[in-house]
Amino acid sequence: MNVTYYLVGFDRQTERVAQMVALSDAAVEPAKDIAGLTPEIAAMWGDWPLTAEMVRRMQPLVEEALEAERLDWFLEPTAPLEGREALAAE
Repeated sequence: MNVTYYLVGFDRQTERVAQMVALSDAAVEPAKDIAGLTPEIAAMWGDWPLTAEMVRRMQPLVEEALEAERLDWFLEPTAPLEGREALAAE
């Protein structure tokens, strides 16, 4: 199964997805390193909370501007879903 990793930012007031950015294959390992994920932890298949500092360090890995301070961020693995990014914009 293919896995896509997303940086997902949740609005603190509404707890809804406010920003969702898919990581390129080349960005996944650096993002895991920044998040402090060991292979054993990453194998557990879950979402991992990120600090604003981690998100700022991940900024060069993506083309979209990340609102590091305003949102609660997670690194989330998931099977690729058609239109997933479109759902985040709703």
